[in-house]
Amino acid sequence: MRARPHHRAPQHKVVVRLGGGLGNQMFQYAAARAAALRVRSELVLDTHSGFSRDRVYERSFELEEFPIVGRSASRVERLPFLLSDASRKVRVASDPGLRRRPWGTMVLDENKSFEEDIQVAASKGSIWMQGYWQAPAYFVDQQEIIRFELMPPKPILPFFERLGEAMGSRPSLAVGIRLYEESAAPTTHMSDGQFKSASDIERAVTRMAKTLDDPTIFVFCTHKASLLSAIKWPSEPVFVIADQGYAGSVNSLWLLTQAQHHLFTNSSYYWWGAWLSGANYASGSQHIVASNNFYNRDTIINSWGKF
Repeated sequence: MRARPHHRAPQHKVVVRLGGGLGNQMFQYAAARAAALRVRSELVLDTHSGFSRDRVYERSFELEEFPIVGRSASRVERLPFLLSDASRKVRVASDPGLRRRPWGTMVLDENKSFEEDIQVAASKGSIWMQGYWQAPAYFVDQQEIIRFELMPPKPILPFFERLGEAMGSRPSLAVGIRLYEESAAPTTHMSDGQFKSASDIERAVTRMAKTLDDPTIFVFCTHKASLLSAIKWPSEPVFVIADQGYAGSVNSLWLLTQAQHHLFTNSSYYWWGAWLSGANYASGSQHIVASNNFYNRDTIINSWGKF
């Protein structure tokens, strides 16, 4: 008697829509990758729909240089995100975080706080993740894998390498200042609707420098903004900005990971530089201070300081 063929149950999958800048993409990937690992599901990356309509910022997928895993989403797998977009346009009420659909569960993160529902939804079947996911609680249980897969590669440009070596060979403090100059309404990116002023940053940097062993200060910013000149730095800083030739978000992120200590304003990009740098320094040897006006109240790690 011939045995009946064994039909495997359909494999569950975690489909994530990637979009925004590099820091956003890293949070989205990390949350989805951790969810897939947790329940042994397939990870599927939509690297198209989140960028195709981004005519304002013209962002693009930037994780191809990292050792990430996951296959590309098919057109059919991207369709639920497009249907969700259309549905939100015609609804007046706010979209719930979880919506059951015939193909699986649509999970939306609006970047307000960590929501544990994602863990439950992923364990019950396939999920489609969209939103921000800017809380480390979504992936902290898989942090070793996430750190490896999202560690930026070493730049091939010699002047990046030399500066990275200098940062790692002495007490170094990376100061990241995000100005959102590309946005029509920059202050909407802050939970309190306000930028950190030059005096706010000056006080925080001065206070931090006093607790460290005469650190060299490395200032990261998209351009040589007037705000940088208005700050009275405790010591002469090194400016690491595109105007000085340090262009490329992945290369500059690698530089950030070489710094021992970090202080930064509201920026997912600078968050990742600080968090990933933990792989290069012994636990407890770092001082990390972040702005207190991140939109998601659970973005900042409890052991970090705030200003």
